[in-house]
Amino acid sequence: LRWFRHFEEWMPKLGVALLLCTVLLIGLSVPNVLKERALASSGPGGSAFSEENRTRVEKLLATARTATMGDPADLGTQVGPVTTMPQYEKVLQYMEVGKADGARCVLGGGAAKRPECGEGWFVEPTIFTGVDNKMRIAQEEVFGPVLSVIPFRDEEEAVAIGNDVLYGLASGVWTQSMRRAITMAERLQSGTVWVNMYRAVSYTSPFGGYKRSGLGRENGQDAIYEYLQTKSVWLNLAEEIPNPFVMG
Repeated sequence: LRWFRHFEEWMPKLGVALLLCTVLLIGLSVPNVLKERALASSGPGGSAFSEENRTRVEKLLATARTATMGDPADLGTQVGPVTTMPQYEKVLQYMEVGKADGARCVLGGGAAKRPECGEGWFVEPTIFTGVDNKMRIAQEEVFGPVLSVIPFRDEEEAVAIGNDVLYGLASGVWTQSMRRAITMAERLQSGTVWVNMYRAVSYTSPFGGYKRSGLGRENGQDAIYEYLQTKSVWLNLAEEIPNPFVMG
């Protein structure tokens, strides 16, 4: 499943999390924020948007509406179909759960009926605002093109939002401050932290999650450890055999 390939403009000081991933946008001017792919959702917030934030959300929506759907084998496609029927139904169900829980669906919110989607399992790119971090769409894994937008006041609240999930596979931070990049990377509870980029991977870099996002690591030297066993060997070089009932 592919999501929006390019967001030309996004909202500084808004928190976005991918259920298992957290994307935090802090201290960036609008034109510089998020030009890589982003996936989808979480963070708390029933707090009201300021007029400035509403403007940024509108810019996000305007860009999201340009997403090209269609054949995933076509390089021009930005949003492809969900891979299986059960997952397709699950994504649609989560959209209804979000609406029932009080989140505001400001884009999409259902199956895609565009001609270019044919009979495939396509879901409209969907954006929710007014999401609280206790909502299911914020805490559970949707694994579909569903984005929740939540504002935060400062670093402390951003970290609290980002870590207040059951998962911790990967996180993203957008910032112009090197200090903030380092401190946020240290504090976010996730196996990978991307700074001013998203979804970069390499076979040389360990990949795996915290909390309910799995055990162990793929790639890098850490992946080799999964195929090894550790053995402890104790040698006594003394001439006399020690008393086996005495520890030490």
